[in-house]
Amino acid sequence: RLFYVCGADHAARCGLGGGMGEVGVVVVPRGAAGPPPPAEQPARGVFVASPARGEAAAFSSTLVREALAERDFEAASRYLSPAVAQLMLRPTAEHLAAFEADYRQIGIVSENPVADAPGGGGGAAGAEERRAVGAGRKRSSCD
Repeated sequence: RLFYVCGADHAARCGLGGGMGEVGVVVVPRGAAGPPPPAEQPARGVFVASPARGEAAAFSSTLVREALAERDFEAASRYLSPAVAQLMLRPTAEHLAAFEADYRQIGIVSENPVADAPGGGGGAAGAEERRAVGAGRKRSSCD
C-alpha cells in the first residue's frame, strides 16, 4: 500500500484528514509547536505518527521541496538521505532509463537528451535548461 506522509499543517490545509481514497495518509505532528493532527481514521487510511524528535523535528516538507527545486544536493542529502538525493537529483543512467517520464515531469530531464547526457553539452546551459523546465512546473502545495 502507498502512503502519503505530511505534516499536520499540510494535512489541515489540504483537507487530508478524511483520507485520500486508495492512498493512505500518515500525519507527522510537530508536537506542541505545531497545529494538532487530525483524528486517526484507520478505516479511511488516516494514521497519526508520533511527533518527530531531535534534529528531525526542525525539518519540513517545505525545506525538502525548496532543496529539490533549487537542485541543492547537499541540502537534499541532509533532509532526505544521500541515496534519495542521488535518486532525485543525480540519477544514474539506469534510473533515467527506468523513470524518464517521471524525471521529465519534475524537470530533471529536459526535452533535449543531448544536454542531459553526462558530457553531452549539459554543462551550465543544460543545467539552465533543466531549471527552466522545472520552473514551468510550479504547483500549489496541495497538488
